[in-house]
Amino acid sequence: MPELPGETPVPLGGRSLRADFSRFARSTAGRFLLVLCVVFIAKQMLTVLVFPPFSGHDEVAHYSYLQTVVTEHRPPELFRCPTDQGQGCLDDLGRLTNTDFETWQGDYLPDYFYRYCEFILDWHCESDPKWLERPFRAANWGFPGNFPSGTQYAANHPPLYYLLLAPFVRVAPQSFSPESLQYLLRGLAIPFGLVTVLLAFLTVRQLFPSDRFLLMTVPAFVAFQPQISYEGAMVNNDIAGIALVSLVIYLLVRGVRNGFDLLLCGWIGAAVGLSMLAKTNALFIIPAVAFAIIAGTGWRNWRAWVARGIVSGGIAGVLILPWYVWFYRTYGNLDAFEQIRTLQSPWNKPGGSFTELLFNRSFVWWRWRETWGEFGWRRIPLDSGLLWAIALPIIAGLIGLIVLLAVAVRRRRLGDHRNGPLGFEMPDRAQSTGLLLLLVAVVAAYIAVVQFGTDFALTQARYYFPIVNAFAILTLVGLRTLIPRSMRPIGAGLVVFGLVFMNLIIYTRYVIPYWHVLEA
Repeated sequence: MPELPGETPVPLGGRSLRADFSRFARSTAGRFLLVLCVVFIAKQMLTVLVFPPFSGHDEVAHYSYLQTVVTEHRPPELFRCPTDQGQGCLDDLGRLTNTDFETWQGDYLPDYFYRYCEFILDWHCESDPKWLERPFRAANWGFPGNFPSGTQYAANHPPLYYLLLAPFVRVAPQSFSPESLQYLLRGLAIPFGLVTVLLAFLTVRQLFPSDRFLLMTVPAFVAFQPQISYEGAMVNNDIAGIALVSLVIYLLVRGVRNGFDLLLCGWIGAAVGLSMLAKTNALFIIPAVAFAIIAGTGWRNWRAWVARGIVSGGIAGVLILPWYVWFYRTYGNLDAFEQIRTLQSPWNKPGGSFTELLFNRSFVWWRWRETWGEFGWRRIPLDSGLLWAIALPIIAGLIGLIVLLAVAVRRRRLGDHRNGPLGFEMPDRAQSTGLLLLLVAVVAAYIAVVQFGTDFALTQARYYFPIVNAFAILTLVGLRTLIPRSMRPIGAGLVVFGLVFMNLIIYTRYVIPYWHVLEA
């Protein structure tokens, strides 16, 4: 396929930035991307306003975390018993060994937010307004003995997202109510979502620089993925983690295409470190980093990839070390799972063994429901018919991906580099390695969600959202394989139309009626 004007990556030090942007903006993919970004921003502003104050998942906890950073210049701490840094506080029956909560350490959520207790993970709700003045601070949830209630349960999150937003809180007018400030903070999530969309475009441009179908459909898939939009319009560190992991994936693909010099490996390490300072689940991208550097350098050239791994790992380690030193000194471990398990023991039990969850149809179906609907608190389920309508083209895309990889492997062994029937195009070495890299990232992310479920039944699909760009590229490369080359312009239009139509259905039939018709 011939290259499209302005769609080949431009090396550093080439034409002027203004001339390059002008050329890009005149291309079909460039015009589409600019329109897509405008539509995305408008859609995000609507999402910010549609959801009632503090109704986003864990918004109260994240808002309170931010306020602690701004007013007390420290991260909040999980509420924990005084025994061994909050560890070993449950007996064999799961009861607390110490219920004198005045001796416990850590932070409560402010009393003001009890009015939003239905949107808070573990704050016992009562409808009587008298409790607004003196909210519940203990509850049993039908379990023997009392447990703390209304505590700061998001304190185990790393601090980067809150440090980035803190300056905006400091300059916000003092007259702002918590609700007004919360809407401002929701708006500040939009740039993270926009960066994710742009990185989707840039990533696919590295692998398939002249493929108009992918250059249009991949960023559209990300922009119109309803849960990515939701995360990108709430007060929550998820969207920061999504954007930064998307940056890691882009840098890895760039290395696969152009080579992993030490400077690029340094940037990869910095991006990984920042990702882990935004959201701890970014840890799952490390296998993809290792695969990309080894495959891109050549596994036989072990001295080169070891050196590059040391550069990336060293820079990431330097960035995250202060946080994890403080964390270990505070909690005696690196994940605070023991402290969280203590607080949530009555209702957040382990979900089962790894193999039980991996092959459990209900577990898989719940993750699918959360990927496209539910909206954080599992309040807005989509109908099974709509979920299957979304699933069918994605299943087709994954089948196409399997066909592409299988045929490519066979033809490469035979030395046959011709294109095949339908939309099959023989990938070059960088494209093959890049697709395998993206597959490693997706598989590692899903395995991490399953593994988390073995500790806590409350595992959620949003924990693998940071690989949305990787998943979009894999799915749409597979779908492209099934579409004849002459039909790709129509195919791209149908994909974009389908994504827009899906969003219209979800918002007009589910989201807006739930909050502004049913609630009324």
